[in-house]
Amino acid sequence: MTYTENNTGEFFYGLIRGIAQTSDGTMWFALQSNGLLRYDGSSWDHLTIDDGLPSNDAHYLTVDQHDHVWIAFGVPPYGVAMYDGTSWTAYDQSDGFEAYLVHTIFADSAGRVWVATTSGSTDAYISKFEDNQWTSYNYENTNGNLFRQISAITEDDDGVVWFASETGNYFVKYDSGTWSSQETDRSNVTIRTMTFDTHGNLWTNWSDDGGASVLWQGEDFPVVENARWLDDVHYRATYGVTSLVPRGDYDVSVSGARSASAIMSGTQTISLPAGDIPIPPETRFGFTVDYAGEISDRTAPEAPSVIAGGKEGDPTTVEAMWWADDPDSQITGYRHAIGSAAGATDIVNWTFTSDDSLTRSGLGLVEGQQYWLSVQACNAGGLWSPSGYSAFIAGWPYPRIFLPLVVRNH
Repeated sequence: MTYTENNTGEFFYGLIRGIAQTSDGTMWFALQSNGLLRYDGSSWDHLTIDDGLPSNDAHYLTVDQHDHVWIAFGVPPYGVAMYDGTSWTAYDQSDGFEAYLVHTIFADSAGRVWVATTSGSTDAYISKFEDNQWTSYNYENTNGNLFRQISAITEDDDGVVWFASETGNYFVKYDSGTWSSQETDRSNVTIRTMTFDTHGNLWTNWSDDGGASVLWQGEDFPVVENARWLDDVHYRATYGVTSLVPRGDYDVSVSGARSASAIMSGTQTISLPAGDIPIPPETRFGFTVDYAGEISDRTAPEAPSVIAGGKEGDPTTVEAMWWADDPDSQITGYRHAIGSAAGATDIVNWTFTSDDSLTRSGLGLVEGQQYWLSVQACNAGGLWSPSGYSAFIAGWPYPRIFLPLVVRNH
């Protein structure tokens, strides 16, 4: 179905610059130089300055968390106007809003409304509407991060608001009151629209001539398995790539390190006056994740069932068996650990195996003392189950049940 002035009965001419929808399903259309059109599913309404709009030059639309419709105008000095379902409220410079020339408008998940403007030929501003008042930002109060016109705004899943520069070579970010910027390898590309996908990647238009571009943000995967200090300055940990890690290029970032607070000189400990200060995060190495085929199992298996016991006459030995199942893919392996409490690994750290049973001796267990065996199962997606546990007492075998054999006579 195509709508024009011929079948709407309204003034449906002029370039459509913005489209938005309120929660009741009503569609709103911003018409350059011709006001707004409103469609409720059955009839059209045409709204102009006669209906309370401060200008007919409608350029951009958004709907906030309160279901208010916001419209930004392209001709100075008109800034933006908000429709609360009953009437329009207009905002300009007298309200603390930098309202010379508006370039885009965006409503975030926190209920704030962001407007990008310029004053003159070079001065860039971002105005934020929050708690019924405007706050404007420029080069001075963004720590120098805002120094070019902003042409598009979006928000990621963490609530960070992203602003694209008109030149396309950097993004400005607002995160809980803190401003920062991020450079890109592009230049002279005006980003007019952008959005994040479900994996956290930022998609934008490539140029006015066509095409799209993506900034691969991806997800963070903490490397914490088998973590240990090899010596005072070397740390080692591992991460098993699973079906939850998408194909792509990744960087290894190290953060949270602090400088040494003291050094050893012979048998003396010398304190360092400038020690114990945070070391900036560093990203130095990269790698690519790729694999053949497609793994559809993205859920971990259930915890294994585990039976463990000691061995009579030999308290240093443990015997065990376990079993696990996954309805979506096969079980490819197990890992087990032994400790003095459920989940502890102080006797034997996590050990990988393809077997579903265990006999291990020489552990130095104390006869009559209780210990715990933990077992986890891994599926074809590389995902590990929660631990299954079995307590056992050193030197005490686990109970065995023998069923009688019944033979039927013919």
